[in-house]
Order: sequence, then C-alpha cells, then structure tokens
Amino acid sequence: SEAAADMDILMILVPAIERRYAEVSLVHSINNVWALTQLKMRHERLLERVATDLNNPKKSKDLTPNYMARIAWIYRRCNAWDMVAESLLPLIRSSAAEFRCGEFARLAQALPEE
Repeated sequence: SEAAADMDILMILVPAIERRYAEVSLVHSINNVWALTQLKMRHERLLERVATDLNNPKKSKDLTPNYMARIAWIYRRCNAWDMVAESLLPLIRSSAAEFRCGEFARLAQALPEE
C-alpha cells in the first residue's frame, strides 16, 4: 500500500536526517521537524536537538518571524512548547513589529493565550 511505502521511505530518511544533523543549518532542521509534524509524526530526538539549538541565543538570534511562527506551530502541535517557550517568547515579542498578517495568524492559532 501507499502508506506502507511511505513508512519504508521514512524509515530510511529519518535516520539519515538525524545522522546529518550537524551538517545542516538550524533552518533546515526546523524544516525537517516541520515536515515530520505535518505528517503527524512526533520525533522526540529531533525535537530535542532543535530545541537545544533554539535555546542557544547565538543560534536563534537571526530567526525570521516566519520561522518563529513555524517553530511555535511545531512545538505546540507536538505538545512540546515547554522545550522552547522560554527562549522563543522573548524573540517573538521583540520582533512583533516585523510579523506579517499570515505570521500573526499562525501565532494566534499556536499561542492563543499569549
């Protein structure tokens, strides 16, 4: 079946993504976790590795509003917001003037209480 074939591909692809984590940018890693989340897959180790990088101010200081909104969506969808909230919320607040309408809408969905 198509679903079984997809799982076969993911069984090869995800370990390769993990092995090459240090070779790609934080933005690529965020995109990888986002893609898995869209497939309704919560990959704990990748979520943790990306969160560790996001919690490092040197690595997260240049994130664009689009990526901040994407990160909020990913970590809320995966019930892992506590992994990144402490470092991401100040970034979002300090960049609020730079957010476009679509990014604000994504944030409002992901962070309704903020």
